Amino acid sequence: MSTRLSPMASYYVRRLVQSHKDLLVQEIQDPVLLETILLEPETLLTRQALQDLEYQQRISTLEVLARAYQSFSKDGLHQGESRELEQQIFVALGLPSLAAKTPEVASTDGDVAIALSVQEVLASLQSLLQTASSYLGPKIASEYWAASQPEIEWLKSFRLEDKYQLAWYGAQDEKISGQALDDLKLWVKAFLDKCSLIISSFENMLNKDKVKHLI
Repeated sequence: MSTRLSPMASYYVRRLVQSHKDLLVQEIQDPVLLETILLEPETLLTRQALQDLEYQQRISTLEVLARAYQSFSKDGLHQGESRELEQQIFVALGLPSLAAKTPEVASTDGDVAIALSVQEVLASLQSLLQTASSYLGPKIASEYWAASQPEIEWLKSFRLEDKYQLAWYGAQDEKISGQALDDLKLWVKAFLDKCSLIISSFENMLNKDKVKHLI
């Protein structure tokens, strides 16, 4: 059985935790630990000295909750459903006090209003790929990028071409937002996870200003 969340589950749980950073700061006083938790929510579980079986149960529960959130988010979460899922995720992470503090109407999607142009997305992704190519080599970077791609039809419009340049084969005036942006973030998250297997601090090497809307 897996001892880590899948890229999809990790992304949704991380997004929720980051959206409640102001509450988490009240629980976690160590700034280094806080930053680690914001990047890897599983850290909260390893700190609790859980037995192997209970740890696996928590991971499984978070997977189910994250998939439920992903499913609901395609059509839009009602406020009650959103808050209930948030509370259940915080409890599974071992933060019941945070669940109790969750506002009655709490947004878990700070990027809903963001709409990126194709050119902005290409520039961000190219910066990501260039960093990976510099440290891992262009061949490995391109293989990891291809292997990380989710099975989502519209993402096939992004293609790596000669000299590892990323191209877009869709409408040039298209805006990427909402669920589409979530799909793209899922791809980026899976890619970062693969790169981090080689260089554990890979994410810290990125130009955060250029990729801030994708991680």
